[in-house]
Amino acid sequence: MFLCFVDESEQGDFFGFAALLADEVCTKRLTTRLNEIMEQAAADWGLEPTTEFHAHPMFHGKEDWAVVPTRARVGLFHKVVDAIVDEPVYIILRSVDGRRLRQRQAEKGMLAFIHRRFATVKESDPRAAENMRKLWVKIAGCRLYDQGSWP
Repeated sequence: MFLCFVDESEQGDFFGFAALLADEVCTKRLTTRLNEIMEQAAADWGLEPTTEFHAHPMFHGKEDWAVVPTRARVGLFHKVVDAIVDEPVYIILRSVDGRRLRQRQAEKGMLAFIHRRFATVKESDPRAAENMRKLWVKIAGCRLYDQGSWP
């Protein structure tokens, strides 16, 4: 049996989601690895061990992540991505422009969110741009579903 973990995101009229599909053995290994990463982060930076690895607060130093320096947050994010792509999981990335969705609802005009961001957003900080490039290389080298529908 596969388990599916889904997270959604929206910004204005742009909506996206990411899903991981993994069997229960892989899910247990990945959960153990992510817990180990968080336990170390909790020891190093005083985070609660139950703190969520959520990309937006991590990258922007918001909420619980405000106490963690930028380099440490980026390093932790890389460790999380490494843990995911090291497992035989399937990653599904989709996004949709709200206006286009309303225009083409019957066609389900979905696009890959991270690819679109990578291809269209110009990071003002070269370090952020380099980290986005590295993350995309890791993710693109994994088992992505339906790559042909990307812009």
